[in-house]
Amino acid sequence: MLGFNQIIRTLRIERAAAQAAIDKLDRAIVALAELGSKGTSRTLRRPRRPARHMSVAARRRIAAAQRARWGLGRGRRRRASWRKRRQADARRFRR
Repeated sequence: MLGFNQIIRTLRIERAAAQAAIDKLDRAIVALAELGSKGTSRTLRRPRRPARHMSVAARRRIAAAQRARWGLGRGRRRRASWRKRRQADARRFRR
């Protein structure tokens, strides 16, 4: 009988150690779940920035400006005329 009592005592000690490990894991899970909840401060979790979409008109203006810059590099347009055109475009799109 002495052997069985020692086995039971060893199993109880192991069960207590396993229970302590499970308790630690439960506390860690709760802590991580609180970090992911909506009530967290902004320092812990950065807010997600919405995707930015560009309008078709904006893309066209950017493409036109880029074509003008490429033309300057190739010597197709004079610098003064490019500036005048840019100013006229700026006046037109300010509305």
